[in-house]
Amino acid sequence: MPMPPSIPPSGNNVKYITRSDGYVAQTAGGIAINTNVAAVRSSPLRIATLSDSTGNFGSWSNNANNTDQSGITAALGTTTNAYVGNANKLALPLLYPAANVVANGGISGQTTTLILARELGASAVTRRSVQDVLDLNPDVIILRAGSINNLNTLTASAAQSVIDQAFADHVEILQRCRGNASLIIDEGIAGFDALNGVAPAAADLAFIRASLVALNARYAAYIKALSDPMVRWLEPSGLLHDGTGKFVAGMTNVGDGQHPTIKAQMLVAAAEAAIISSVFGASARVRFPGTNLLGSLAQFVTVVGGSYGNTPTGCAWVPTNCTITGTAGTLVHDGNIWAEATATAVAAGASLMFQPPMGIWSGAANPTVNIVAGSTYGFELDAYVQTIDGSNLPAAWYPDFRVNLQNNASGRYVIDLGNPTVYPDVDYGVSGYRIHCASPEWTATESSATLINSSQWFIKMVLPPGPAGYKMGVANPRLVKIR
Repeated sequence: MPMPPSIPPSGNNVKYITRSDGYVAQTAGGIAINTNVAAVRSSPLRIATLSDSTGNFGSWSNNANNTDQSGITAALGTTTNAYVGNANKLALPLLYPAANVVANGGISGQTTTLILARELGASAVTRRSVQDVLDLNPDVIILRAGSINNLNTLTASAAQSVIDQAFADHVEILQRCRGNASLIIDEGIAGFDALNGVAPAAADLAFIRASLVALNARYAAYIKALSDPMVRWLEPSGLLHDGTGKFVAGMTNVGDGQHPTIKAQMLVAAAEAAIISSVFGASARVRFPGTNLLGSLAQFVTVVGGSYGNTPTGCAWVPTNCTITGTAGTLVHDGNIWAEATATAVAAGASLMFQPPMGIWSGAANPTVNIVAGSTYGFELDAYVQTIDGSNLPAAWYPDFRVNLQNNASGRYVIDLGNPTVYPDVDYGVSGYRIHCASPEWTATESSATLINSSQWFIKMVLPPGPAGYKMGVANPRLVKIR
C-alpha cells in the first residue's frame, strides 16, 4: 500500500516546490515568490503564537499559563503532572519537524484591544504580551489576532467604528511584532457560525460574517501594501471559510462554531509549512539533531544480525477494541524502515498503539540509556495512518503522542500531544496522514537511578469504526541528548 502524503492538499493555492538547483520556491497563483532559500532547514525553528483562544495551544502544568513554553524544567516530584498540546490549536509541528514551539501568546476570550492591553499589565511570566513573546526570540510568529471576539456578539445595528477599531488594533499588533526579526504569518479570522454552538439571529449572523470577511480583506490589503517579505498573509477564505464568512464543512463543528477543528488545523499547518519553507527552507526530517541514544534498535532490527520482518526488538503493538491482522512487521518506504501493523475488526473505542524502546531507568538493558540530571533530552518519531480500503479518515480520528516519565517516589510527568478539543463533523477528506511527533525539550532533574520501568513513550492512533480497517506505521524513533 502506498504511503499517505506527507502534507495533504492545502486548498489555498499556496504551494512550494524544490527546484533543480536545490532551492525551494513558493508559488501563489502560479507566481514564484522568494526563490533563493536553502532547500533544507537542519536546525530547529523557534515558533510562537500571538492570539486569542485560537492559538492558545496548551501548557506545562508547572508553568501552566506562562508565555515561555520552550520545555519541561520541573521535577517529577511525588504527584502526576501533565501537559496536553491541542492539535486543533496548533498542528504545524506535525507537518514541519523543525518547528520548536517556544511561546504561547494565546489568551482565550480576548479582543484585539485586550491583546494590546496586555502590555499595560504588570510584568509577569503569565502576561503573554507582544514583548513577552518577542523576548523569547521566535523565528516565526503565528498571528491570530483578528479577532472573532471583536465580532461574535455584535448585532446588525453595530457601528462601523467597532469594525474600524478592530482593524486599527490589529495593525498596531502587527507593527509591534515587526520590531523583531521574526517571520510573521498573519492568519486573520478563521470564520464564524455560532458562539458556543448557538447561532445569532439570522440578520446578526450575516452581519458578523460580512464584517469578518471585510476585516480579512483589509488585513490582506494592508500586508500586500507593506511589501515586506517577512510578513505573510495566510488567506482563510476558501480554506477555512467561504465567501460569506461561513465555515467550510468540517472546519468547525455544530457544538462550537468559532474554533477550528483538528481537520482545519491540518490544512492550516500545511499552508504554514509552505510559507515557512519558502523563507527558511523545507524542514529536515528530525527535530533533535544529534546522536540517537536508542542505537541500532532505532533501525528496527528484530534479531541479531540485522534481519527484518517481525515486531522490532524492544517495541510493542497494543491494539484496543480492534485486531491486528496477520503479522506486524517492518518494511522500507521512502528510504525509511517502518514498523507496520494492520488493524481490522475495529469497534467503538478502538485504537492502535506503538511503543518504541526506551530504557532510561536503572537496570535497563537493550537499550541502556543513562539519564543525567541537568541534561536536556528530546523524544521524536514519524508515524502514518491510512485506511486499508482507501476511504476517508472518519471525523473522530486523531493521533496521540505520549511520553510518560515516572520515578520511584510516585512522581510522574505525562506529555500528551495531539489530543484535539474540537473535532470535525465530517470526515477528513483524505485516506491518511503522515506526521512527525516530537516532545518539548525535557531537562531531567533526576538521573536513571530514580526512574522506573513504568516510564514509556508511544504513538497511538484513535481508530473510529467505519473503514474496513487501518494500516499504521512508525519510523525513526529518536531519543536524543540535546545538551
